[in-house]
Amino acid sequence: MKSFFYYGTMNSSKSAQLLMAGHNYESSGKDVIYIKPALDTRSERITSRIGAEHEADYIITDDYFDRANALSNIVLDSLTVSAIFIDEAQFLPPSFIRELLVKLEDTNVSILFYGLLKDFRGHIFDTSKVLLEEVDDIREIKTVCHYCDNKATFNLRTVDGQPVYTGEQLKIGDTDYLSVCRRHYYYPAI
Repeated sequence: MKSFFYYGTMNSSKSAQLLMAGHNYESSGKDVIYIKPALDTRSERITSRIGAEHEADYIITDDYFDRANALSNIVLDSLTVSAIFIDEAQFLPPSFIRELLVKLEDTNVSILFYGLLKDFRGHIFDTSKVLLEEVDDIREIKTVCHYCDNKATFNLRTVDGQPVYTGEQLKIGDTDYLSVCRRHYYYPAI
């Protein structure tokens, strides 16, 4: 098994890259599985800002141990699954990630996780920390700051156009977030 973590900021087109990679596998005649967390309530599909989308084969809910077992059994029973694509990986329980990686360790399946590294407070998501510790390859999906041409490394949450640095970690949706550089995270040009 090979595992990858592709991370970026809110507007770094992570889902578009996931869907393109999945398309490349499928156009080569390979079977893939698409997964997303139930916490992402926007749709039962994996969607990107550029309009690409694909139905999620599995939506991981609170019964994640059962889901990890079922998913690994499907992969182990199938000789055709080449890759598993997981969108919004930061919203999955860390134990699901570990369970899946352990159960599929002796397979030829590639597991590609796509998600955010940090929340709007600048803190690494618990699941992203596990991914950094456990996967074979880590790759940053880069984007530019909303305000300048520097690399965006922060997700700035806004409410009514004003920056917010405290509050609950999870707020689903991307309309109240901007990808920004460090300077504009601390001193936004709002």
